[in-house]
Amino acid sequence: MSAMFEVAINEFPFVAEMPRAEKREAKGMWERYKELSSLAQVHGMLMPPWMASKLLDVSQQRVSELMADGRLQRIEWEGRPFVTENSVVDYAKTERKAGRPVGRLLESKESATVASAKFAIGVGRELLKNRRK
Repeated sequence: MSAMFEVAINEFPFVAEMPRAEKREAKGMWERYKELSSLAQVHGMLMPPWMASKLLDVSQQRVSELMADGRLQRIEWEGRPFVTENSVVDYAKTERKAGRPVGRLLESKESATVASAKFAIGVGRELLKNRRK
């Protein structure tokens, strides 16, 4: 931990002049900040899931799924979920395939046969449109 965080909040000159309630609040904030700093030293920066989704170019729902299955590390701090920088970087380095995984298609309400038929009909319509042009 850096020397700055080893300093007690009471050692800052401006704290001595604060009313007692404000000193207590400042001390609580300082303790939470030290906790956040130590988490960041171990795991890298903590980011909200929406930021991880932007950085990874995936949906927020996908980030939630990745946190649930352990591919992105979730840290709860102050009652809110965060994703670790290290896990986002590690995930970004992996080669990922675009599109829905086959397992997800088969778990949907439609059967694989119905989904295949709809896909074939859509392709057929596109071919007919292009042929008429």
